[in-house]
Amino acid sequence: MHEHNSQLAFYRTPAGAVTPGTKVRLRFFTARDTKAVFVCTETENYPMEKECEMCGGQMFVLSFVPEETCFYRFRIEGMRGEEWYGNNRAALGGPGETGSEVPFQITVYAPYSLPKAYADGIVYQIFPDRFAGGGPRTESGIPRRWGETPFWRADQFGGEYTANDFFGGTLWGVAEKLPYLKALGITWIYLNPIFDTSSNHGYNTRNYMHVAGHLGGDAAFAHLAAEAKRLDMHLMLDGVFSHTGDDSLYFQSAKKDPASPYRGWYTFTDTPPGYEAWWGIPSLPNVREEELSYRAFMLGENGVVRHWLRTGADGWRLDVADELPDGFLDGLKKAVKAEKEEAVVIGEVWEDASNKISYGQRRRYLTGRQLDSVMHYPVRQAILDFVCEKCDAAQFSARILSLVENYPPPALFGGLSFLSGHDVPRVLTVLGDAPGNLGRDGEAVFRLSPEMREKAVRRLRIALTLLVTMPGVPCIFYGDEAGMEGFGDPFCRGTYPWGQEDGRVMDLYKEAISLRKHHPDLSGGPLAFLQAEGRVLGFLRGKTAVFVNAGHTVVSLRNEKTELLPMEYKIIPGGTTEANGRE
Repeated sequence: MHEHNSQLAFYRTPAGAVTPGTKVRLRFFTARDTKAVFVCTETENYPMEKECEMCGGQMFVLSFVPEETCFYRFRIEGMRGEEWYGNNRAALGGPGETGSEVPFQITVYAPYSLPKAYADGIVYQIFPDRFAGGGPRTESGIPRRWGETPFWRADQFGGEYTANDFFGGTLWGVAEKLPYLKALGITWIYLNPIFDTSSNHGYNTRNYMHVAGHLGGDAAFAHLAAEAKRLDMHLMLDGVFSHTGDDSLYFQSAKKDPASPYRGWYTFTDTPPGYEAWWGIPSLPNVREEELSYRAFMLGENGVVRHWLRTGADGWRLDVADELPDGFLDGLKKAVKAEKEEAVVIGEVWEDASNKISYGQRRRYLTGRQLDSVMHYPVRQAILDFVCEKCDAAQFSARILSLVENYPPPALFGGLSFLSGHDVPRVLTVLGDAPGNLGRDGEAVFRLSPEMREKAVRRLRIALTLLVTMPGVPCIFYGDEAGMEGFGDPFCRGTYPWGQEDGRVMDLYKEAISLRKHHPDLSGGPLAFLQAEGRVLGFLRGKTAVFVNAGHTVVSLRNEKTELLPMEYKIIPGGTTEANGRE
């Protein structure tokens, strides 16, 4: 329902998205002197019908069946001429604004469901060179000692930044630590790239059909997959399909031989470096995903995607999914589901993935035919901003509800939710209000003071509570549970501090994981906010009520006859509390 007059605009919309064939009914309440109201999409203008007069104004209605995701605004013709009413300028749904050019949104998606093992899971992300060593491996690059700070300057690599300092972590080591992860409550392991590469990060692939020797090679992956299966755990691999390494067998063949079967994968030019490179980085030549031979190599019956699912993986996380063409993503999901129906496809998209525009095109990641879901970057930022007092509860709820309104339920509940990752600072560093003006040399040596770390740990309990109670599948970055700190790449990619874990931080992670596992509503129960005022949040997940006080004073809960201490939360299972959310 929409309400409008020249002084006030308020918008309510059904939460979530719709499937094809669903009739949508829009209602718009406006002034009595309004002559006509139109719903204007990107291609059509639909006149609304006057339903009745009420409360000193008029109600207009329109019922229609959107066949694909559509974006719309209202055009109002009145005694004072023409006015437009659109979404608020922050594009968050909820209250709209007169004169806004930002459209409202109705997402249309083909129905699909999430694999249950993933939807109910807890994910643990591992940067393989930095988690745990063990087993046979091939020595490579610059050897480092466990616990040292990763190199960050070009001169440390000999003059050119090559990211080839290695600490000795292997997939053998990951397998050895699976019992620890199982006891922690982890059910999925998301591995940063493991394929043959010259770097520690693996995003410059040399050979997609073999595991990097410095990680233990193919034998190490086979062992890890077998051990994971034995423990009823699952592996998610990082798929880097938008570019290869310049030292890859594919690019080297294409560069040297015009008749190479890989020649069509790349675009060669007359300007340096002589080919199209990912973001202009010469070591990462772009591939042409539309090239049929490339698609066959990646997506065919014996292609890369299906081969590794057949070998023991249960899903793919797609690096820079917004740089992969729609046709490639369509084919990838088909290939994944054909090989293993219960496998999952998660894309790296940093914004609202339901309306992302990439390279001039509005993408269709969440239409049911491409990705199962995406990484929940907007959820991460909302949690951190709220806990760090950069936004209040009302702003937090608006940001979350915008995703509830725009995302299909499987995409909403299947989003990979996280607080840290290999591309962003460690959560404790953020929660401790680490300064942002240190420069790279300063970041390399910075550690939180005791007072800053104490603040970070107090905030962490609230951040973790929101991580496991908001829609999404929680993902823990290796070492966060041990209390690791660090700014962005490469300082967030340090080695796991075995034997030096912070017990208090570890207990907070165990508490949060237990909370998630003991309340099934938190995995897929619908979200409705009960309270969002100041530093206090109250919401329902299904029939489970959650209250969070991120402030510094004791508060009385609006819907419960109880108080909540500062930086505390309360869970009320099977509650009958009524929601005061969007309708």
